[in-house]
Amino acid sequence: MTDQIYQFALQTLGSFLLYGGSIAAAAYAIFRFFGEPWLKSKFDKQLEALKSGQEQELERLRFRINTLFDRATKLHQSEFEVLPEMWNRLVWAHNAIGAFTNEFQQYPVLDRMSDVELDEYLHGTALKASEKDAIRQSGRKTNEYIKRIFGHRCVDSNTALRDYAVYLDARPGCRRCRPLHSLPRPLCSSSGLFGETVASSLRGRGGAWTNTGTTI
Repeated sequence: MTDQIYQFALQTLGSFLLYGGSIAAAAYAIFRFFGEPWLKSKFDKQLEALKSGQEQELERLRFRINTLFDRATKLHQSEFEVLPEMWNRLVWAHNAIGAFTNEFQQYPVLDRMSDVELDEYLHGTALKASEKDAIRQSGRKTNEYIKRIFGHRCVDSNTALRDYAVYLDARPGCRRCRPLHSLPRPLCSSSGLFGETVASSLRGRGGAWTNTGTTI
């Protein structure tokens, strides 16, 4: 009796294992048939998304590098174009201001000239016709000439200084190159950048600016 029960249990267990194995095999087959394509599809989508993200990042880096390179190229090109012109304007302004504020000024002695010589000399100046007539009619032609030409030289110095400052202001990248931080100011103003220098250079021993410097 015991042997029969044991045999029955073994048969039942074998049948169960055989049945269960068949189910597992069937489930595995179904998983291979349906699950593998699904997993491959998911993997391909994730791989494609990763490639797309990397391509976008590479494109952003490429754009940034090209932008920086173009900026550097334009900056170097601008240096070759801007710096020489800026230097020329600075030298011109420096020379104009230096000549205008120089303590030792030289002027021709117009009182010793003949009428023809005086007309020839005045013709080559920037003086107006009314100013030339005032010099011809003056009893002290040299002093009158110095007084009249002063304003024109002051305007020329201011113009050179202003041209340099305007050129510099139009190029923000070159503003740090500015040697004079308060440009531009009127040269002839006592509150201007060179006001004290001009006033000092124009003070003669007698208090009249016409006594400053020498004449030739």
